[in-house]
Amino acid sequence: MSALSPFDVLYDEAIGEALPLPRELAQIYGRLAMPGPAERSYVFGNVVETLDGVVALGGPGPTGGAEISGRNAHDLVLIGLLRAVSDAIVVGAGTLRAIPRHRWDPASTYRALAARFGALREAMGKTGAPLVVVVSASGAIDLSLPTFNMGTPWLVATTRGGSQRLGAPGANGKIVVAAESGEISAEAILFAIEEQIGHGRVLVEGGPTVFATFFAARLIRELFITVAPQLAGRDGQTERPGLISGVSLAPNHPLWGTLLSVRRDNSHLFLRYGFPPVL
Repeated sequence: MSALSPFDVLYDEAIGEALPLPRELAQIYGRLAMPGPAERSYVFGNVVETLDGVVALGGPGPTGGAEISGRNAHDLVLIGLLRAVSDAIVVGAGTLRAIPRHRWDPASTYRALAARFGALREAMGKTGAPLVVVVSASGAIDLSLPTFNMGTPWLVATTRGGSQRLGAPGANGKIVVAAESGEISAEAILFAIEEQIGHGRVLVEGGPTVFATFFAARLIRELFITVAPQLAGRDGQTERPGLISGVSLAPNHPLWGTLLSVRRDNSHLFLRYGFPPVL
């Protein structure tokens, strides 16, 4: 059992069905409402960033979300919760290379609540783990990493050349040619997912290039942002990207969000924004 204190709920106007959180998760997070898939999958994102908008510290060694958040327990619970309600989780090859031993499943994020995350999936009628989707145009990823050898389903969305580089996927995996060459579109990634699992809730966890692809296509309907109370800075030597990289939205193609909820744990803020659907 977890002795974690509840999130301080400052504002919550999220719409959609109330998801069947087990009692302990509901005591910690409060009510979690989210629309389900309709004519297409419901895509949402989750990211942690510093006060100055850095989402990855760059450089050698671990430099990802845990280092950004300071391994904040409430952020870890939120990650587990969002993964638990997902049918698929999308990450880019750069994110995979940055944290190669990471496991994209609900249970690994906050072990004390692993059984509760499993109970939530069961209550939602989900069997097994979410499909882990890795996006790699080049196919330059290591299929011996834990992500591909946990006995849980995975998919690599790649190009024709990338698929030749990767070779046979082995058990539980599938390699999908989502583009002949060049960049892989968000629509192609989503189509590859839906070919495997049908319409579901799809969680995008980055990195910045993948977020750019999905936001540019107007496919992300919600974004959960954990704002950690640290300043990272940028010195021009080490790349420290923000949420979106490789696409310019404003001022010519601005994308405005609507605040849906604000939660707090001491000085960490947990924000949630909604975005209009693609027209």
